[in-house]
Amino acid sequence: MRWLFLILTMLAAGVAFSSDNPVLMGVSFLLMFVFAFIAVLAFAQARIEAGSQSQISVLGAHEVQELRRQAAHKRVAAQAATRAAASRPAGGAVAGEYMASSGGGRGGRTDHGDLADGAGDGGGGD
Repeated sequence: MRWLFLILTMLAAGVAFSSDNPVLMGVSFLLMFVFAFIAVLAFAQARIEAGSQSQISVLGAHEVQELRRQAAHKRVAAQAATRAAASRPAGGAVAGEYMASSGGGRGGRTDHGDLADGAGDGGGGD
């Protein structure tokens, strides 16, 4: 539709510049400005629609609330880990830490699903 208004603008300009009748020339100039204004708005609308997100990709209130809850949970877990690391003695490992990091004699590290290592993702709890 925007191309149609652009073509109508050019046709109105052609009629306006080639006409000898002042009334036809005035009407053609008026139509040329109106069609040019509509064409500019139509091209702007197409440009805006090309860069806008669809409604499907916009998160709803429930999804935003869930993401905020998860972020708060991660923040609390990180603060707890920081406090735990700060409360360790400066002299070395805590009793039993060597056994936990070496897998407790089970042939390697084992993740028990706790969030101490960042979400129980198989990272070994270190």
